[in-house]
Order: sequence, then structure tokens, then C-alpha cells
Amino acid sequence: MPPATDTSDRVIILTRTFAAPCDLVFATWTDQRHIGQWWGPKGFRTTTAQMDVRPGGLWVYTMHGPDGTDYPNWIRYTVIDRPHRLEYDHGSELGTPTWFHTVVTFTAQGNLTRVTMTSVFPTAEARDAVVQRYGAIEGGKQHLSRLGEHLATLAAGIGEERVRRRFTRTFAAAPALVFQAWTDPAHLVHWWGPHDFTNPECVFEAKVGGRIHIAMRGSDGHVHPMAGEVCQIDPVERLVFVAWPMDDQGNRMFEVLNTVEFAAVDGGTRVTVTTDVQGITPAAKIPLEGMEIGWAQSLERLDDWFTDPDAACHPERDIVTVRVIPALRDKVYAAWTDPAVLARWWGPKGFTNEFAVCDLTPGGEWRFIMRGPDGIGYPNHSVFEILRAPELIVIKHLGSMHRFQIHASFFPLDGGTLLRFRMRFRDSGEAARIRAFVVPAHGEMFDRLEAVLAEG
Repeated sequence: MPPATDTSDRVIILTRTFAAPCDLVFATWTDQRHIGQWWGPKGFRTTTAQMDVRPGGLWVYTMHGPDGTDYPNWIRYTVIDRPHRLEYDHGSELGTPTWFHTVVTFTAQGNLTRVTMTSVFPTAEARDAVVQRYGAIEGGKQHLSRLGEHLATLAAGIGEERVRRRFTRTFAAAPALVFQAWTDPAHLVHWWGPHDFTNPECVFEAKVGGRIHIAMRGSDGHVHPMAGEVCQIDPVERLVFVAWPMDDQGNRMFEVLNTVEFAAVDGGTRVTVTTDVQGITPAAKIPLEGMEIGWAQSLERLDDWFTDPDAACHPERDIVTVRVIPALRDKVYAAWTDPAVLARWWGPKGFTNEFAVCDLTPGGEWRFIMRGPDGIGYPNHSVFEILRAPELIVIKHLGSMHRFQIHASFFPLDGGTLLRFRMRFRDSGEAARIRAFVVPAHGEMFDRLEAVLAEG
């Protein structure tokens, strides 16, 4: 409803000047990554169901009061004049009449921006009702005050830096099952987080505004809590949620807007995860550096959940070594599938290999003697079960002393490759008995692999 000529008895006008340029202030009103961090009076949270910032486009959102009350809202944009003017009709639940019409102007004053927010109601009675019932004037002042706090945070350099990453992986499962694995805690608890992590607390409320809380426990016993909320959920197609890891004092280290898209492909589902990190503080730099590796390992664990859910429920049967190799994935994979190269690095430091058979085809045998520095030979017999270039190699070890399955998977990172080497035993006791020896031996083996790759 456009404002009439004389609106003095049915208008609310709020004005504030911010120490930020017009472009940035305008963006905080029109970018979903910003607006959820400040919109509404003090103590309120805002979750977005959809946001289409163009003339005629809708922003559908819910404001969550400090007492837990939900307030559905919608905004239909009528004018977008970036970065000077924004106009929209505002209503409560979808399908209800327009509640009021708002004009927001952004006026540059040197390095400052003066924002004037003019809301015009259909009648004086309607205006007075929101003032008396909802405290609209005081709430509007708090609304702009929170915007000021958000802009001050950006100006201080906290949150101005952003990091965006994208991860894609195809799973041999139907989209409905993959989507369920992301939204049902009964599934999520088994694969979320890096290798050797468990999730003693796992809450995921699969609805807009739903609460997320996951306490990830590392192998050293330290708990890494993460909280968040669901922003958008389109079953089997799209999931959007914001998450924030917390430090030991319960403070947010940074925020991540995660967009997960599910697409049906031949033989399964392609999942694309886009992470948009903001609010990065200096203290967050170290945990942020591990985010890319953490996501790669989480997606590996999700793949395990589909291919072998029973084993995924029993991580104590696994011995997992993860290494970031400074070489492109094709080159790393080739070092595993060329027998002449493989023989040069397989095994711990000081060991050599004498290959009798190395048939690098599915079902092909691998027979060799691994000889230690003391000259003692250790016969080995394995079968190559899966070779999926350049992603995965699965080997079944048939030795008389130990029987296990090897999964070597290769995940591309910027300028390198994340290698995950997993030995999976039938019995957790057998894994426990040799873990202390095997883990450092694998480290030595991958040192040798890196040396061979460096030679070219």
C-alpha cells in the first residue's frame, strides 16, 4: 500500500546514522547472510524460509521472541534502488493483508550513512495498535541499534573476512535416503565430523527455525560443540542451515551458512555442499584451517554409512590414517596403481618389496614379500576388490596373521590431495592389538610416498 499524501497520524519514522558506507549498509538489509544476524528487537532471532530481493519478490521469515513465541512475517519488495532506497509491503502470515508499507532510504554523509525508515499504516488506529501492543517504536529503535552493532563488528574487521568453499560427492543411495542421513539424528550421529570423532550429543530439528546442537568428541577426549539452526528445508532437494562452532567458554568462533543440494544421478545422488564462512575472529583462524579437511572426512564417513552401515556404527574396528599429500589427485592415484612405483614406497621406513604378482584389476591378486631392515621377509597376499580412478581403491588382505580390508580414498583439496587410508578389521580386539604399531608405520609409509611423488 503506497503512502498517501497526509500520513502524519499513521506513520512511524526512525532515523539513525551508521559509520559505514551505503553499499555495505544496504547489503545488510538485502543479504541473507547479514540480515539474520541483526533483524528484530533485542533478544529476537530470525530464520528465513525464502528471500527473493527484487521488485515483486518475497522474503518469508519467522521472528522468534526471547520467550519462545514465533511471529511469522512476510515482506514483498516493491522498489529496489541499490544502494539508495528500499520499499516493501509488510504483513504477518502469508495470505494476510498488508500490515504496513515501509520506505528505507540510505543517504551518504561522507564515510557515514544516514538511514531513515518510514512505515505507513492504513489507519491511525492500526498504527496506534502496534505501538501499544508490540512496542513498535521502542522495538524499531532496538532493531536499528542491533544493525549498528552488526556494522560495528564488520568495521572492526570481525566478520568482514569471508571464506567460501564448495564440496561435491556422489553417493550410491537414493536422494530420499541421502536427505534423511543429513536431517535425521539417528543417521547424522554416525557420520558427522572428522575421522575418529564421535558425537555424544546430536540434535537436528528438521524444520525451519529448528535447533542444531552437536557435541563432537575427538580421540583425545576433547569436546568441540557446535550449535546452529535450520534456515530452509526442501525435502530431497535442498537444505540450508547456519552453524557456529563454539570455544571452551561457549563463545561463537565464526558462523557458517551451509547450503546442501541433492541431485539424482545414475546410480545415486550427487551432493553439493557450499559453505560460506563469516564472522571470522583471529582466534578462529586455526579451527577454520581444518574446516576443508573436516568436510572431506565427514563426506567420507557418510559414504561409509551407505556402503557399510554396520561397520560405520563400530569405528573401533577401524584404524584410520589421514594425510594431506602436496600433489594433485591423479598423480597420487597413479602412484598406487603403477606396480613399479608402488613397490618403491609401500611399507614402513627401511622396508623393501619383492612383487611376484600385482594385477591391478578388480579381482586381481597381489602377492609379494615385504622385507624388513633386518632381512626378514613377510609374505603378503591380497586381492584388489575395487579400483575407481581417481577416487577409491579397496584391497582385501588375506594374510594368515591378520585379515582386514583396506580402503584408500582420494579427495581433491586446493593444490593437493586428502588421502584416507582405512584398515577395517572384523574384530575390534584385533584392531586394538596392533594399533600402536600400525599408526606410526603408516606415517612412515606416507612419508615415503610423498618423497617418491616429490621426485616426479
